[in-house]
Amino acid sequence: MFEFDELRLGVLSDGVLAVERAEKSRLIAAIVAGDTQLYRQLIRPYQRSVYFMSLSYMKDEKDAEDVAQEAFLRAFRSLRTFRGDSKFSTWLIKIALNEARKRLRRRATVRIVPLEDLQSEKMPVSGALLKDWRDLPSDVVECAEIRRLLWHAVEMLPHYLPAGFSTPRGRRTQCK
Repeated sequence: MFEFDELRLGVLSDGVLAVERAEKSRLIAAIVAGDTQLYRQLIRPYQRSVYFMSLSYMKDEKDAEDVAQEAFLRAFRSLRTFRGDSKFSTWLIKIALNEARKRLRRRATVRIVPLEDLQSEKMPVSGALLKDWRDLPSDVVECAEIRRLLWHAVEMLPHYLPAGFSTPRGRRTQCK
């Protein structure tokens, strides 16, 4: 259990920092003792920094929110183990950092791409088709299908074009 340590606070040179640490120590001790409603007050100053650190790792707002929420939950569950060797903010950011790394590792190892429907298509689907990392593979496939249908429609046009007119594929047309 975390206890207020006056000797450690006396070593700090800045009186304001010592008061802040003492207040955090009392707040943590009260939360651990059972006043869980104070936890919101404890984490409020760190919500933005935890979120933005998570966003810098995850590159997605929803994932960053999930990481931040999980970090706050883990910190709450582990508050009894906080020793006070470092600042509370450092400890909390480290928890969020570890959670973000864990999710990125899990994302890298589990790549599930359903290709059953695409195997019947003649056009292969690969990551190289994605021009932008935000493109969804399903959108790329849909665009390719629309492009194929348009080219098919254009190839049907030569029957109506004058002699000598070139189609986009370079074929000369002849009137029938």
